[in-house]
Amino acid sequence: WFLVGGATSSTVNDIFFTDSNNGSLVVELGRIYKTTNGGVNWEQTLGVPLSGRALTFINGKGYMTAAGGRIFRSTDSGANWNSVVNNVITNISGLAVATPLVNYMIAEDRIVYKSTDGGNSWSLYPTPVNMSFLNNIAFADANTGIIVGSVPNIKRTTNGGLNWVTVDPGTTSDLYGAQFINATTGFVTGDMGVVSKTTNAGLNWTPINTGT
Repeated sequence: WFLVGGATSSTVNDIFFTDSNNGSLVVELGRIYKTTNGGVNWEQTLGVPLSGRALTFINGKGYMTAAGGRIFRSTDSGANWNSVVNNVITNISGLAVATPLVNYMIAEDRIVYKSTDGGNSWSLYPTPVNMSFLNNIAFADANTGIIVGSVPNIKRTTNGGLNWVTVDPGTTSDLYGAQFINATTGFVTGDMGVVSKTTNAGLNWTPINTGT
């Protein structure tokens, strides 16, 4: 790893690259920065007086969540952003875009929210997920996904979030990051340098030694 240029001295809460050159990051102060040259240079594309939380893209459409249940959306790969949800949901800790229309997010009240119209409207599953903390969410397809956090540290659904079952990621550490790169392969990350990999959409996990 080497330093390629800092967009800001503020805490970076999430980062997402759509290819080797184009990516965006969101910082604690509610600003989004975009790069088109692999992180060498960064340009601010959004600034709001809120804590930015999660950031993700799919097919040129991007979403950013912020404190107070705010959601911002981009339709031009992060060049411009507009608010689509205002203060109707508690603080959002994770967001997953399973398909361009089917989106999921988790909130600090341990509730899962789902959109089937590309993020314009959201419905909730009123039963809280039985975990102490929900830190992130990722989906392999429209119905199969995981939530990572602590006690237990990972849960999985195969029916679009209606039910969640505890699975073993091969570690007891708290988990914070989750990402699927296709319909079967995904990764989770956590405390003490933990990384685990799945090749069957989150059913089984193999720890990977990161050396850190």
